[in-house]
Amino acid sequence: MYNSELHNFNDDEPLSSSEAPPQPQQSEALPMTVKVLPMTVKALPEYPALSKSDQSDSFAVLVSIRAPMLSPETADMANTRAPLDLVAVLDVSGSMYGDKIALLKQAVNFIIKNLGPTDRLSIITFSTYSRRLTPLTRMTHSGQVDTLRAVGNIWADGSTNIIAGLQTAVQVLDQRRQKNPVTSILLLSDGEDTDNRDFMSCLNRLPQSIRSNAVGSGLNPTPSDKIPIYTFGFG
Repeated sequence: MYNSELHNFNDDEPLSSSEAPPQPQQSEALPMTVKVLPMTVKALPEYPALSKSDQSDSFAVLVSIRAPMLSPETADMANTRAPLDLVAVLDVSGSMYGDKIALLKQAVNFIIKNLGPTDRLSIITFSTYSRRLTPLTRMTHSGQVDTLRAVGNIWADGSTNIIAGLQTAVQVLDQRRQKNPVTSILLLSDGEDTDNRDFMSCLNRLPQSIRSNAVGSGLNPTPSDKIPIYTFGFG
């Protein structure tokens, strides 16, 4: 089963040129000697605590790594990361019910809070069908609040139609009116597609922009057209 219905997704929030990160001049160079400071590593386990009578061979842990502050000599380079257009594709099928959906929300909330005002994020959910919860929205304070609220209201039900979620994600990116320099899709799921069992057929149904090669067609997307997909597994 595929959800190939086309939607109008050309409602992405406009980029703000006034908030674009400053680009370093080619003549600028980092100092030869830089003081090395420790980084900060935090862990958010699936279970905050276990009693002595309980046992668990494995459980999920979300790890946060924060680099140290730059030295004064390089502080003006802190905001030179290229702005990002990110589409998060979230599995909300019935198998995600309970602890998994709670952990998924924690992971997405973490992402939202670590994006900046020049980044844009769209949330897609999928189970039997896919649904766009939010358009590409700049992660200003108000954008973060609205997106956090949308993620907080999701629930788990239905089968697992990963293909539908990825198709919708590509539609959102293909139809955007403006583009940030970096584009990515983040897929969060606990398992395989239960609605589309034929592997080769599934590959042929995926848009060319998210395939390493166009299976069976003899076509390859150009490097500028390719959209990387990153995955985060649950269970």
